[in-house]
Parts: sequence; C-alpha cells; structure tokens
Amino acid sequence: MKTATNGRDRGGVILVSPNGEHRQSLKEAVRAQSAVILSEWTQYPAADQLSQVITPICDALLVDVDTDSRVALDLVEAVCRQQPWVTVIVYSKTTQQDLLVRSMRAGAREFLSGEIAPGVLSEALERGAARRAEYGKERASGKVLVFWGA
Repeated sequence: MKTATNGRDRGGVILVSPNGEHRQSLKEAVRAQSAVILSEWTQYPAADQLSQVITPICDALLVDVDTDSRVALDLVEAVCRQQPWVTVIVYSKTTQQDLLVRSMRAGAREFLSGEIAPGVLSEALERGAARRAEYGKERASGKVLVFWGA
C-alpha cells in the first residue's frame, strides 16, 4: 500500500519494505543523502501494480527482502524486465551469500546489508541517477531506417 509521496521534478527513490523497523531505518538512510522518497510501500506490490509503483522520475527502487524473499525477488525481476532504467537496490539486515546471488540473478544492481554506510548508499543513488539519465539519452537518439523495394 502506498502511503506518502513528495515527488518532485528530479529523480528519487521508491521504498518497499513490509517491516516497519527496516522501513524506518531505510528512510533515515535515504534522507541522510538528501534524496527524495517518491513513495513508500508497506507491502510488496503485485506485478500488475508496477505502473503505479514506478514513475518516470524514479532513479532507484529500494526493496527490503527480509519479510518474504521469494515475493520480493519476483518484484525485483518484474521491475528489471518492465522498467529497465530503474536501478533496483536490495536490502537485507543480514548478509547471506545465497540471497545476494539470487538478488543479482533477479536483476538487482546493488545489495546492501546491515547498517548502511552513507557513502555506500550515496554512490548507489548516484549510479541510479546516471543510469536513468543515460537511458533517456539512448531512447532520444534512436533512428529508424526504412527501405522499400521497387
């Protein structure tokens, strides 16, 4: 369920975390980087809700996978397939090698665990913003050539 938005014309972060304690910690980490939280989801959205979740100005989707890793990783995979400009960042309170591997296979670009160091999140968000900007350039500079036989 979407709760709060403060979207602006610049990119921002969409936060998905069913765990209240994790969600609060992630919000503090994101705000410490002066990043905008575009929306906050207290449950994992279904695949048919992705158009409501992801906006064109979203740089990163931050997903807490500790509550239900299977559902969370299905969400990660759906976002990466349908919204390729979005940098998906997976968060887990613990570092589990298996979970890290499954997250990367689902398409996540970043994996954060435990206490999030400010520099780590800052760099991840910068890469997300650069990726969204680069994706927009690629689409704007495309060409279509049509050849018609006699």
